[in-house]
Amino acid sequence: MLSFMRKKAGSWIIKIILAAIIIVFVFWGLGDFTSQNDKKIASVNNDSVSFEEYQDMYHRIIKDLRQRFKNDLNDDLIEMFQVKRQAINRIIEKKLLISEANRLGLTVSDQEVAEKIKNMNAFQKKGNFDYELYKNVLNYMRITPDQFEYENKTSMLIEKLRLLIESTVLVSELEAREWYDWENASVRIEFAVFDPDSYKDISASDKEIENFFAEKKESYKTEPKIKARYIYFDPETYKKNIKITEEQLQKYYEAEPEEFKKPKTIQARHILFRTDGNDDDDAVENVRQKALEVLKLAKKGQDFARLAKKYSEGPSKDSVGYVGKFRKVDM
Repeated sequence: MLSFMRKKAGSWIIKIILAAIIIVFVFWGLGDFTSQNDKKIASVNNDSVSFEEYQDMYHRIIKDLRQRFKNDLNDDLIEMFQVKRQAINRIIEKKLLISEANRLGLTVSDQEVAEKIKNMNAFQKKGNFDYELYKNVLNYMRITPDQFEYENKTSMLIEKLRLLIESTVLVSELEAREWYDWENASVRIEFAVFDPDSYKDISASDKEIENFFAEKKESYKTEPKIKARYIYFDPETYKKNIKITEEQLQKYYEAEPEEFKKPKTIQARHILFRTDGNDDDDAVENVRQKALEVLKLAKKGQDFARLAKKYSEGPSKDSVGYVGKFRKVDM
């Protein structure tokens, strides 16, 4: 089409088409472009997705691809990676996660957000948070403090949801072993056979070979090797000759207080009731009523571990509902 227009650029047909396009932009296109940021392009559980959100996510994905492919990134690669679809899917996934976190009553306070930002090295001078540096960095990135703080708040909320889900997952020793074997499995290839006759009309000049090597020289490097000798000292041999006084112990304790701090932890048990994604409202209500009946028994003083053993439908049933120790902030 474009080549046809270039060839016929002087014809009266093309001039009429161009005139029509100009009229459309003057009376309609400009206004639509300036207002597109306010348009709703999708909706997730009645939560609108604006064009601005889509555009921001699209540019983030393009930026990631550019870091990976550098100058090799082109329109064909962008099309192959379906960047537009990726952007929409990521926004939908993010909004669904936030919606679920809100439904479960998870929250992130302004204080938590402030503490996270204050601890970011990018905004610190001499180990302390610098507000002017904070504003300057965000200004350089063309992000307002409100936008940056909102993004951090949502990411922290999603992280809390992830931790909540992971904390209910129990992995058996067999599953852990299978995962380890899978991750660490390797194949040693001694040789590969190919038929040179299958490749026709291949020739490379000395200059082409030289250029190829210059571009791929990193792949021809081998790992550095060293020779070393060492002497091993067994600490147990010298331990009996070491005398540490109470004063030295006290000084070390006072100089390294963080080494001896342990976060407060709690232990918990829970009882899980299973529902299926295809269950209708009545089935879900029956499960809810069952959970309420068991709750009444627990409140009356019945042993929770026995209740978990009897009623729980989750993987922690065999451990009488025990979910281990964890910090309060993790749940």
